[in-house]
Amino acid sequence: MAALDQPPAATPPRYRSRVGITILLVALALGPVAWIAQLLIVYAVASHACFPVGAPLLRGAQVGFWWVLLLINLIGIGLAVIAGLTSMRNYRVSQAASFGERGDTRGWELRDRVEGRTQFLAGWGGLCGLMFFIGAIADLVALIVVPPCLG
Repeated sequence: MAALDQPPAATPPRYRSRVGITILLVALALGPVAWIAQLLIVYAVASHACFPVGAPLLRGAQVGFWWVLLLINLIGIGLAVIAGLTSMRNYRVSQAASFGERGDTRGWELRDRVEGRTQFLAGWGGLCGLMFFIGAIADLVALIVVPPCLG
């Protein structure tokens, strides 16, 4: 039992990552969310333009319909690129912080643990951004190759 006149034990140093958890999780989720939103919006717009009252249109869809679908696809591709690049930036910042100065040996184990988690999430964010970028490109190719409203 500690005597009352002894100072309390030193608390371990607190370390915060150089990459905020909010930006880390947003960059991780932005690619999949952008791709899912792109699919849902494109299918909703295409189905309404081609089958407005339950029966297929005999003539083509409205003028500018294809451009709207192209714009939606390009926005989805742009968001996936932003997610991937942000995640790769987060990974580099975290990696630089974990290989930083080792002068203070008190808290470097904690720093390595925190930055290791950040690198893990940022790496997966980069992979998700890349995978969903490829998926969005495949949707764009399908839009260009397959004419809308085949009926």
